[in-house]
Amino acid sequence: MTPVIVEFDASDCAEEIAAGMSNFSVGTTLLFENTRVRVWELALQPGQHAPFHCHTIDYFWVAADPGPIVQRIIREGNRGEEMSMTPDRGQVKFFTFRDGDILLHDLANVGDKPIRYITIELLDGNNTMPAGYLPA
Repeated sequence: MTPVIVEFDASDCAEEIAAGMSNFSVGTTLLFENTRVRVWELALQPGQHAPFHCHTIDYFWVAADPGPIVQRIIREGNRGEEMSMTPDRGQVKFFTFRDGDILLHDLANVGDKPIRYITIELLDGNNTMPAGYLPA
């Protein structure tokens, strides 16, 4: 997987970004949760789009049924990056956050087959979820 990254004008999706700042549902289905982990499935049909959402705690994803995807990522200063990639089946990517860090992005299935990723959030890290958060 070699991602291709290009900049985009984040002002074109300002309303989506604003809604994403309070969306902490990082998958389409919450599969399991206890005091230590939250396990999500992200399943998208061809052409389907997962809305902007925030990551604030350590997590990793596993490409169960991968395909070509495009993510729009919002960086500091409201700078937009569009990342295109096709992960390998079984590929894992781990993300670590310091308290106060945020990753805001969306994701689209740009292939011709359904895709499925499993995301595991680690709830016992040093960083915190926003007050009052309950998964959808």
